[in-house]
Amino acid sequence: MSRFYHISIFSVDKYIVYLKSPFPDRGNFINAIHASTYMRNNGLIVTQYPPLGDAVDFLRLVLDNKSDTIICMDPLSEIQSCNTWLPEPSSTKKVVPYEVLFKSERQTDVKVTNIGIVNIEALAQPVVIVEPKGPLRTTGGSQGTLHLRSLVSYAIDASTENPIIIIDRDGASLSGVFCAVFNSVQQINMDDSVDVFTTVRQLQTRRPEFCSTLNDYWLIYRTLRDYIGTTTEKNIALNKVAWQAHPYGDTNYAADRAVDGRTSDLSLWGGECVVSNHGHDSSEWRVDLGIVLGIHHVNILYVTNNDPWDKGNFYATNFMGFSVYISNTTNKEDGILCFKDTNYTIETIPNPVNITCPCNGRYVIYYNNRTHKPYPDDYSMYAYNDLCEVEVFGCEIGYYGFGCKQRCPSPCSTENYTCNIVTGVCPEVDIFRVFLYSQ
Repeated sequence: MSRFYHISIFSVDKYIVYLKSPFPDRGNFINAIHASTYMRNNGLIVTQYPPLGDAVDFLRLVLDNKSDTIICMDPLSEIQSCNTWLPEPSSTKKVVPYEVLFKSERQTDVKVTNIGIVNIEALAQPVVIVEPKGPLRTTGGSQGTLHLRSLVSYAIDASTENPIIIIDRDGASLSGVFCAVFNSVQQINMDDSVDVFTTVRQLQTRRPEFCSTLNDYWLIYRTLRDYIGTTTEKNIALNKVAWQAHPYGDTNYAADRAVDGRTSDLSLWGGECVVSNHGHDSSEWRVDLGIVLGIHHVNILYVTNNDPWDKGNFYATNFMGFSVYISNTTNKEDGILCFKDTNYTIETIPNPVNITCPCNGRYVIYYNNRTHKPYPDDYSMYAYNDLCEVEVFGCEIGYYGFGCKQRCPSPCSTENYTCNIVTGVCPEVDIFRVFLYSQ
């Protein structure tokens, strides 16, 4: 039996989607609907960014439904109409009959802005606005799913009993993906499994445009796959033995600084990051996990000098062109190439970067080189591995799946092999022996 609550569907005009106001004497809200969550009926309100001139209706939607959390599907710097209602830092914005007050701003995995909406009774309702640090739909890489995961995680952790408002450009496409991932993650946390198609069908009873394209389903799949990976494992590189090819010479900046778990100071000389020696055409750093383990993904945080990570950051040029290998030996050529940067520019290279590479291995190797000149203008002259933290997420040998709870199937376990961390498939096991064992 479905855990979703029964959803009453209002009669809707053929061309108009709307949400009834909780106050009968006020108008309804165009292009807004309730969506139920896995745990609570009508836990979400899905709508679009207010068009120019319609911000007052959006603010009334927030106030009438007592919403205290707004999750945005885009960086708001890309949405021009937000300038009509969202104040700049340390300022206010008049949207008659309301006034919006800026309170504070902070950035973690997401950007969080605290505002207050003053109603006609002069009472300020606190509201948190959450936006991603980059676009959710990206070509290549995993940054889009990383941003979406961060938004979903924030919404799940939000301690609110009021409806969470989800907004995007059309009130259907990315917001539908968000709702599907949000509900699927809640179900995974309860049941260790999820039927995504059933989840989507439940949402489509409220709005058929939700998750209506193959790209939408693909984004849901990739995000859930990465979510299972990040919640499945622990950082198996923490405090392990590390090495670099060209050490600076001072132990305060040695290779193990990238696996010490400290990320409060991202400056080159702060003592929490690796410093590699200057003037080399290649650089290499690696961490020894001790034994062959199941690896899902690798997070890399590069030195920033505690400055904004943008095209003006000097250290971004050093990061360009890097590669990540996973190997059972100290030789990267014996392993597999998980990632090689050939597309990033000084304006697009992320930091931190998340690299999904489900495989088995003992050594995680970071490599960069400047041996085949000429390089693009964005590249530094020499190669460096100035890493502040490298996190490797995976399971102990013999386990896989959500929470690392499932044992690898026989003969993986009997042969002392670790299996694929996501699928549980045994690597390098002779098919004939598998057949005999199954008999």
